[in-house]
Amino acid sequence: MALLFFKNMFKLDKKSLLLASLALVLTLGLFGCGKKVAPVVNSNISQNQNANVNTNNATNTVATTTEINVNTANKINTAEDMKLYCTSKPVPTEIGRDVYPTNTKRYGNIDFLGELFTADDCGKERLSKIFGVLNNDYTLWPDILLQNEPDSNLILVLKEIGFELGSTCENSIEKKCKHWSLKKTVPLEKILKLKPFAQEIKSSGCINCG
Repeated sequence: MALLFFKNMFKLDKKSLLLASLALVLTLGLFGCGKKVAPVVNSNISQNQNANVNTNNATNTVATTTEINVNTANKINTAEDMKLYCTSKPVPTEIGRDVYPTNTKRYGNIDFLGELFTADDCGKERLSKIFGVLNNDYTLWPDILLQNEPDSNLILVLKEIGFELGSTCENSIEKKCKHWSLKKTVPLEKILKLKPFAQEIKSSGCINCG
């Protein structure tokens, strides 16, 4: 119809009509190229992003659940430990001394001090029953051997409590000495300052064992 319109209006010959037809085709083609194409690639990217978000949410949920389970397990273990170490009856020795249980997982096998530190975790009532505790004092005069040479923090605490170089370190210097002795009665609050260093103690005895 468009070609007939041009032919009748402008009285075009065949050659001119052919050129007009070609121009019309090109014009329509250009307008057709201007149409918007649906963003297929962007849609796929968006879907992938949503999938990643869902995966991350699922991972976070699993991680949170795991943390809750671990925390619950720790609480249960703590409650069991409290029941074991804080309510168990003491075992009497041949000489009649009551020995209370020691939390060896936390304090190792350090005899009197391990017993003292465990009782302190349980509270004042349990602590008051420990051998060597008299009112608010500790009377056993510990004699300890360290796992390794002490660092400056441990030396500071030992000296603050009242410890001196042990008999095997008389000609040594503090930072090289593993043997330390306490030769006096000290307040409970002082001896308990050694508690955070329990794992650094290899063994402990006492000078004034009674």
